[in-house]
Amino acid sequence: MSSKAGSQSTGVLIGLLIGLVVGAMIALPIANSQRYRNAYPRGLMAVMEHELDGLQDSAAGDDCALGETQVRTSRLAALSRDTTAAFHAEGDATFVELQKDLNQVLQDAAASPSCAGLRQQLEAADRACEACHQRYR
Repeated sequence: MSSKAGSQSTGVLIGLLIGLVVGAMIALPIANSQRYRNAYPRGLMAVMEHELDGLQDSAAGDDCALGETQVRTSRLAALSRDTTAAFHAEGDATFVELQKDLNQVLQDAAASPSCAGLRQQLEAADRACEACHQRYR
């Protein structure tokens, strides 16, 4: 009888291991799909942060290249206009308003005639980003 009991416990153990392996095989794609679902918004935020950091570095001195910074600022403004769709926030009036505020600041920054003015506008852009992040993170 003991060999039959040992055989049953081995069968249960094998069944349990197979169940764990199959469960892991099913759970992994589901977990990955959740990660990929949020890839575009995360990527958009990473690119926007990169552009803003680059602009702040360019504007740090008194001899910033305004032509280059205008291009980068325009690029950042274009990216910011995509945030509403990226976060599926078209129906969220607060998000839309925060996005419009950021876009206006970036347009003002692109039109800035001096490095000092650009720095002020970039500080305002940083505050606009922070206001949105405080509300939606």
